[in-house]
This record gives sequence, structure tokens and C-alpha cells, in this order.
Amino acid sequence: MEYRNVGRFSKVLDTAATSEPIALSEAKLFLKVDTSDDDALIGTIISSAREYVENFTGYQLLSATYTQYLDKFPNKNTAIELLMNPVSAVTHVKYYDSNNTLQTWNTSNYDTDLKGKPARITLANDATFPTVYDRTNAVEIKFVAGYASTSATGFPKQLLNAMYLIIGHLYENRQDVIVGSIVTEMKKGADSILRQYRIFNF
Repeated sequence: MEYRNVGRFSKVLDTAATSEPIALSEAKLFLKVDTSDDDALIGTIISSAREYVENFTGYQLLSATYTQYLDKFPNKNTAIELLMNPVSAVTHVKYYDSNNTLQTWNTSNYDTDLKGKPARITLANDATFPTVYDRTNAVEIKFVAGYASTSATGFPKQLLNAMYLIIGHLYENRQDVIVGSIVTEMKKGADSILRQYRIFNF
């Protein structure tokens, strides 16, 4: 459970990216694997490496949709920081009003800073945050994060290098790999790259 100045918050992946940033063929070429015997395993390793990179840095590598939940809005002078970046669009901000009815907050009430990392939502001039019902996940923010492709402008190529290091490490130690999990220690080279891109430190 995570806490910041807006109380408890969390994010949920609604729509995942349609592909991995490193294709199976690219990973096999890097690993010098010529057969298809380990294709399923290598596919799992690619996904595990990407999840590790994304969770460690706060960067969403390829475009996906998230919903971020907060128990309440922050104080007037406090921005809401979005938990995956870069953000290309904020689809909506919804909240449960004092009657516990879900409402959509009008976009005229807030500004979005999509260039910053993290991307932020702030109050527009003269606007105030709505009063919300005292309940868990009273505020819902749906947004799109990630790059259209690995060749998109600004895509952090170093994160691909970190993925390759992790993929190589996991394949080399594949007897310790559990589906969907990374249970072996990452090479220091990968983490040293990732720390340069880390957006959050909680």
C-alpha cells in the first residue's frame, strides 16, 4: 500500500500494450538461440524484463491505458502526480460526490502538464477540488501512457539496453525463473541504467 500527500493511491492497468518493446526474434538474436525450444520461456522472460523496467522506473514503454485511484483530492496547492509516464492524454477524472454518486469532473476545472515527468494534474485558475464521499478509491483518473513505438521521438533507448541485460541474465539463470516473476538478482549494469530514469522513489 502506497501513501503520499493525497492519502492512499494505486493504479490499475486497464488496457495493456499490444506488443513487447523487444520482439521474440530480437531477443533470440541477442541470446544467440537458433531453435524454437525455448520460445515460450523467452517470451515470458521478455515480459518479466519489461515489467521490471516499468515498475522500477515509472516509464510505460509502449502505449497502455491506466486508471489511477485516490481516496481523496489533495490540498488546493498540491498537484496530482500520475504514476506511469510519459502521459499522452488524460481521458477523464471522476469522483464520488458527497451523495456517493459517481460524477465526471469537467475538464475546465483542471490543467494537465503532460510534458513533465511525472505528468501532473493541477487546479485551473479559480477552481476548487470537489468534495468527495468518505470511501476508498473516491477519485478515478483514466489516462494513456507510453510511446507509440520504440522508434518514437524521445523513446529512452537505454531502457531497451537494460531490458537486454535483464533478459540475458534471466535466460542464463533460467532454472531460477518462475513464470511472471523475477527471482534472481539483477545485474548491477541494468539497475545502474534504470536508476538514471527512475521517476518515483517510494
